[in-house]
Amino acid sequence: MDLKKTYDKLSLGIALVALLVVGGLLAKNTLAFGERLGGRAVSPSDEMPPIPIQETKDTIQSVQAPSQWSWSEQDEMELYLFSSQRVMVDAGGSLKVLVPSSFPIAGESIPLSWFEANQLDFLEGSILQEDLDGDGFTNQEEFLGQTDPRDETSHPPNWEKLVLEKVVRPNLSLELASIAGSIFQFKAEVWFQRNPVTGFLKPGDTFPRRGQQAAWKFVPEWTFVKVEKEIFDGQEQDVATLERIFPADYPEGAFPRHAELKLPKGQKVAASPEFAVFQYLIDGQEIGPIAEGQTFTIPMENSPTFLLKKITPEGAELAFDNPETGESAEFVVLPAQG
Repeated sequence: MDLKKTYDKLSLGIALVALLVVGGLLAKNTLAFGERLGGRAVSPSDEMPPIPIQETKDTIQSVQAPSQWSWSEQDEMELYLFSSQRVMVDAGGSLKVLVPSSFPIAGESIPLSWFEANQLDFLEGSILQEDLDGDGFTNQEEFLGQTDPRDETSHPPNWEKLVLEKVVRPNLSLELASIAGSIFQFKAEVWFQRNPVTGFLKPGDTFPRRGQQAAWKFVPEWTFVKVEKEIFDGQEQDVATLERIFPADYPEGAFPRHAELKLPKGQKVAASPEFAVFQYLIDGQEIGPIAEGQTFTIPMENSPTFLLKKITPEGAELAFDNPETGESAEFVVLPAQG
């Protein structure tokens, strides 16, 4: 029992001595580290480590000009980045790769079967704008009209080749200027004369009398009928009544025979219709001038008779009724482009 106690005390003493030795070594090393660090002198310097200039330039250039997708024509034939190739079987049974850049302008909206059925090379860029049968209609117009692009007798209606070339507005105004007993003074202003035309009229006289200038053919004449007191714009006024004369140089139907014009004293009233001038694109012929209510034909065999119903900012409203064929239609002829 005494031997065990002696052994325990000895072990504790050895452990205590070991701790003391380790603590002393740590203290010594700590003091020595401070002395070594404090005794080293650091000399100041303004020099900077070298900068990799070329690497920096290369990095900036790569950021400002990132890689771009590109391919050659051969790549386009062999590789599509985001979709599969488009191919078709030609008449010989061979596969033909379709290159997007070679498609006709509007060919994407036309079935390939239509090109093949009509023996048209859909890979030719101008094929839709060609007129193979010489009927005046392009292949694209034949497709839209569901007609045969290789048969000159099969084409859309010829009147589809009418365009509104221009609208002539004569700008004629009439005015009952004064009344002196049975003398009635009228004035007419026309766009091609600086001074107004003046006439002293009695019932039955015409005015303005058409001159020799070519521009006068657009100016209708009016017959002075009477002057009476009438309620006009809610007030009793002297109002002249005129009737438009049917011009001899226009076919029947150019103007309504019974067109009437009311002229309150002292007021200018527009007194001339507008005229439409058409162009027939198949032969480039000009048709007109045509007034509202006038009929005309186009230079084609068995042309229907067209009636100009109205001239609007959107175009000219036409109508025709062909009793022989039973055809009839109303449509708008659009202004020419450009």
